Amino acid sequence: MEARILPESPGEPGAATLWARFVAVATTEPEREALRWNGGTLCYGALFDRARRIAGVLRARHGIGPGACVGVAMPRDGDLVAALLGVMASGAAYVPLDPRYPLDRLGFMVADSGASLVLSHSRVALPPGVSRLDLDTQRLPETSEQQLSEPHADDLAYLIYTSGSTGVPKGVEVTHGSV
Repeated sequence: MEARILPESPGEPGAATLWARFVAVATTEPEREALRWNGGTLCYGALFDRARRIAGVLRARHGIGPGACVGVAMPRDGDLVAALLGVMASGAAYVPLDPRYPLDRLGFMVADSGASLVLSHSRVALPPGVSRLDLDTQRLPETSEQQLSEPHADDLAYLIYTSGSTGVPKGVEVTHGSV
């Protein structure tokens, strides 16, 4: 079973972004179950904490922030969701990279998107030369003193690539307001 966010969370009325809605639920109902997958469950508070620590590492150790792109090539579990939210919290946009894709396609997507880093797990194969941060082996700080970004509706949330059926895959930009 794939990781999924459990039944609709209302968040704050009128919240403009997924991140704002997530933070509203995580801060008001931290014990509420957010994710369930075949490997476990995670409540909103723990998911928010993990995302915040990932964002802190991205910003402090890798200089990632608004305007940057970060690749995410991970198995479909709770850590994947934390990684996506962590990229959002850093102010960057994520580039979903399916670990099942051929290495040359992944390499093209990383290079074309300008992603300076790929969040992954150590067992995921990535093209040579790609800068990676393996979240399954990387010790994250217990807390993050880094200021989290609050994306605006018109900021880039993610860059997704087409199938490439007509030739070379093309990146499609999606803003936070469109999510």
